[in-house]
This record gives sequence, C-alpha cells and structure tokens, in this order.
Amino acid sequence: MKLAAAFACAAMTFIGPVAFAQQFRIGVIDFYGLQKLSAEELRPHLTIAEGDPISLDDENWGAPFAQTQQQLSRVAGVFRAHVNGFVCCTDGKAEVFIGIEERGAHRWHFRKPPRGTVRLPQEIVASGAEFTDASTVAMARGDFDEDRSAGHSLAHAPEVRRVQLQFVEHARRHLDKLREVLRQDADADERALAAQVIAYTSDKQVVVADLVRAIRDPYEHVRNNAMRALAVFTEKESSDGAPAIEVPFEPFVALLGSPIWTDRNKSLFALESLSVKRNPKLLRLLRREALAPLSEMARWKAPGRTLPPLKILGRMAGYSEEEIASAIEQGRQEELIAAATRVRWQPPVPESRS
Repeated sequence: MKLAAAFACAAMTFIGPVAFAQQFRIGVIDFYGLQKLSAEELRPHLTIAEGDPISLDDENWGAPFAQTQQQLSRVAGVFRAHVNGFVCCTDGKAEVFIGIEERGAHRWHFRKPPRGTVRLPQEIVASGAEFTDASTVAMARGDFDEDRSAGHSLAHAPEVRRVQLQFVEHARRHLDKLREVLRQDADADERALAAQVIAYTSDKQVVVADLVRAIRDPYEHVRNNAMRALAVFTEKESSDGAPAIEVPFEPFVALLGSPIWTDRNKSLFALESLSVKRNPKLLRLLRREALAPLSEMARWKAPGRTLPPLKILGRMAGYSEEEIASAIEQGRQEELIAAATRVRWQPPVPESRS
C-alpha cells in the first residue's frame, strides 16, 4: 500500500517519487546534530548545492541526495548521515536538511518492529490510497490550508477533506482494530496509516497513550503521523466544559535531538504549542535536555524553520510573546538564544499539594 503521510503542512517532505511533474531549485541546505564537526567542514563533501535544480520528472532525481548521504557517512568523525530528500517550499525553493550522527555521540534506538499479522480493514487501506492521491493533486496546486479546530486536520482542498471525513467514520467503527494495528502490525505503512486515522476518533484523550507509544516506533513515518496527531491535539481548546486534551511533553523533548528531520520537525510543532502556557516543568526540562538542539535549529538559514525554536527559547528566557515577536522581526535571534542560555528568568516551582 502507499503511505498516507500526514497532510496539511505548508512544507511537505518528499521522500520518494511523486505523481506530478514539478521543478524546484534548492534554496537552503542546513545541518543539524553537529557538536564537534562544523557545517564548513562538511559542505565540501556534498554532491548537491544551493541553487541546484530538482526535476521530479526525472526518475533519478533522488540520486544526488543519496550520493551526498553516502559521501558524508565516509567523513572522519561521522557515524551516519541522514539527508531528508527535500522539503517544499519557501518562496518556491526547496530546503534540504542534513542530520549528522557523530562518532561517540548518543546513539538513537527505537522499539523493535512488531511481527504481528493483524491488518487494517480494506476500506481503511482504500481510503489511505485515496488520501495519498488526493493530497498529491492538492499539493500540485499549492492548496495546503487546513482547519484544526476539531482536534484533527480537515483540509481546505475538497478532495482531501472528503477522505478525511471518511477517517472520522473509520475511527468510530474500527477504533479497537486501529489500536491493534498500531501496536502489532508488521506492515510499517499500515501502522503509519493507523496512526493517522486513529486521531479522528471523537474522544481524543482515549488514544493519547496509543499515539505516545507510537512515538517510539522504528519507522519514522509512524512516528511522524503520531506526533503530528498529538501536536494537533494540543491546539484544540476546551469547549462546553470539556477538559483540554492532556498530552505529555517529555517524548517530544527527547526527540528534539533526533538525527531524523521529521522527528525534530514534529517535536517542534508540538512543543511550540505546549510551551505557550510556560509550564515550569517543561521549561526546566527543555533547558536541561534541549538547549543545544534548539539553539542549533534557531540558527538555520531557512527563516520559516527558525520560528518555532526561537519562540520556545524566548519562553525559556522569560520573554513575553510580544518581546519574542519583536526580537524575531528585528533579527535579534542571537539575543533570544543567549537569553535562554543565561537563564535570565527562572520559573517558580509550584507548591506541592498534599
């Protein structure tokens, strides 16, 4: 089956051939995961460059990215390189992100893949394929808008929204099966689709634990869809007296340092929302565990990608939302990074209740 990747993202990651003809140029190449090595040391080993054209008509369009990944993995001090393909698009230009696992650095391990024979109902598989086709058509015309007010994505594109409304019905009828597939199905693409569809259940709190568990799945697209679903949950405001959806922040903080771009991207998406209320425990954990990756991502050349880490760093530093916005607008990114590093402001520890 074709992977039904998460839609409704103004920048889509292309990890394989797509069905429509399109041409781009690489606008930015950014690195992450660098501790001992530097981007200047690694750039001479790239087989791609900013300004290079990418033609998706060419079936071999991904070859330079694979070659770059191989070249970088041979560099002294590099254990493994991860080239994400490319992310589309800012001002019509693609962005390439390269994750580096340095030798001697922390090794990332995820849960072993399940070996179960449970499978999704055929109607969900069919909807997943239909979603992929509809999303491709919508992306081709640049229609990325979505409504997340219900706690799940409903695309502006009518052909995509129609399939997503099928997901609502699938989640209502097959919740137990979706949970079972997410935990046990040996087919990674089916687990990824289950992570996407299960988020459309009406009672979202009941599937939070299932999606949190999926964040440790060995397949990055399962993690991507699970994290995106949870991130959207965090944006849903309580209404009619119903409590807000409780989503733990610890799994997202842990993946901010991942060598996989989608892990970082979706963790930032969730933490940008979760940090709005400035939970002291979250801010302390970010300062203790994630200052380096947040600072690194805040220095990326792709301006749209720096907004989430800069907002989070500003909150860690105690800046008001207005001060953060002003600093970003005036190009004072280093001030926000330095302020978070200096710990200008320490959030109070709430009194324990016995």
